[in-house]
Amino acid sequence: MNFEATRDALYLVQDERRRQCNLKATGKFVYGPEDAELSDAELLTALAEEVGEASHEINETIGHPERLTYQQRIRLRDELVQVAAVAVGRVELLTRQIEKAVDDILAEDDATGQGCEYYPEHLDFFAVGPCGAD
Repeated sequence: MNFEATRDALYLVQDERRRQCNLKATGKFVYGPEDAELSDAELLTALAEEVGEASHEINETIGHPERLTYQQRIRLRDELVQVAAVAVGRVELLTRQIEKAVDDILAEDDATGQGCEYYPEHLDFFAVGPCGAD
């Protein structure tokens, strides 16, 4: 596995998440994938739209992948980055929700004195997304 290529791809996704958050901040979108107010159905619609745009780029060369031009490769990459960024935005929300649920369980256990043996410390890394949501 080429971890440098993975790092570079994740930087592209991070940049796209920032772009999405900026668009929301300017009023282009009311909610982003990181917002609980965006229903799962609305999220699926956004993902499908992005996948559709990537599919369009692929359909241009079905049966002839050698015809995929440099510009088409860039457009396809950009569309796939948008798909990943929408998915990552929802992962940010779900991670915050999971972390809150664990915190609630721990608080309840502390209040009852029962204790809890499980706490996913790895979630701390994901607690705050690029939109600054806590």
